[in-house]
Amino acid sequence: MFFNIIFFSMLMIPPVIILAGIKKRVSANTTIFTSIVAVSLVTIGILAIARTSGIALGEEFINGAKQIADVIAKSDELAGQAGLGELSYHERYKLILTMYSAINTLLPATIIVFTAIFTYLLYMFISKMFRKIGKNPEKLTPMKEFGWPPSLFIGYLMLSLLAMLFELMEPFATANLYMNISIIFEYMLAAQGLGAVFMMLDKKKIPKVVGAFVGAAGIIIGFVRMVLFAFGMFDFLFSMRGRMARK
Repeated sequence: MFFNIIFFSMLMIPPVIILAGIKKRVSANTTIFTSIVAVSLVTIGILAIARTSGIALGEEFINGAKQIADVIAKSDELAGQAGLGELSYHERYKLILTMYSAINTLLPATIIVFTAIFTYLLYMFISKMFRKIGKNPEKLTPMKEFGWPPSLFIGYLMLSLLAMLFELMEPFATANLYMNISIIFEYMLAAQGLGAVFMMLDKKKIPKVVGAFVGAAGIIIGFVRMVLFAFGMFDFLFSMRGRMARK
C-alpha cells in the first residue's frame, strides 16, 4: 500500500502542480521545484510513518525484488533483453538482486531524482501542448544557462548535519539519510555540469541532441555522472561558463 501511494504521488502530483503553475503564470523553475518538493515531502512522510510504525518497507521491497529476479533469471528471453543472456541462473539472480538492493538503500534519493527528471520532461511536453493552442506558458531556463544559487552548499551542509543527527536516533539508524542526501547533491551538481556541456556545445555549434545523449548517459552510467559532477563543481566554484562566455 505504501509503495502504491508513493508511486501514485510521483505520477499525479507533478501534472497537477504544472497545470496550476502554468495557469497562474508561475516561473517554470519554481513550478518544477514545487513539484519536486511536494513529492519529496509525501515520500519522506510515508517512509517515516512506515519506519516508526514498524513496517519494514525495505524487506517488502527486497522480497518483491527476489520474485522479479527469479522470473528474469529463469527466462532466457528476458535475460537476453537485459543483456544477461550469457550468464548462469545464479549469476543473473545475484546481479539483479544486487541492483535492487542498491535501489532499496537509496530509495528516497531514487524517487526524488526520478521525480525531478520526470517533472522537467513533463513540463516541456505540457508547455509545448499549451503553445499549440495559442497559450504562452513560462519558458524553461535554457540548459546552457542552468545553474544553482550560491546557497546550495549551505543547504547541503545543513541537510547533511540534520541527517547525521537523525541517524543517531534508533528509528533512523539504518535509514541511510546522509547517503541519500549525498546522491541527490551529486545529481544536482551533475545537472549544473550538464549545463556547462550545453554551453560548450553551443559555442562549438554542435547539435543539442549530443548534450541530451550525455545527460541520458549521466542518469544511468556512474562514470559519466561523475564527470558531469566534476564539471558542475568546477563551474559552481569558478564560474567556468562565465569564462567561456567572455571568450
